[in-house]
Amino acid sequence: FGGDAKKKEETWYQLRLSEAGSGILDFTSDRFDPVAALKVPSHSSDILDANPFIRNSPVIDNVAKFRRLLPFEDPQRPTITND
Repeated sequence: FGGDAKKKEETWYQLRLSEAGSGILDFTSDRFDPVAALKVPSHSSDILDANPFIRNSPVIDNVAKFRRLLPFEDPQRPTITND
């Protein structure tokens, strides 16, 4: 399932004008600003306040662990080979 998906180019990651600089921390918003989210201090509750549904979610402590959860067409998703 999904193995046929065509990988997207890195330009796919460019922020839309509505996202860049919006300061919106709500993950479900079409104006979500990932740069602003990354700049939130770790001791702040701003991310949890804007996204209460993640409050009890497990923390993924390593970006490499997350990559396998990306959509198949995402250029950062690892390609599984049967060596």
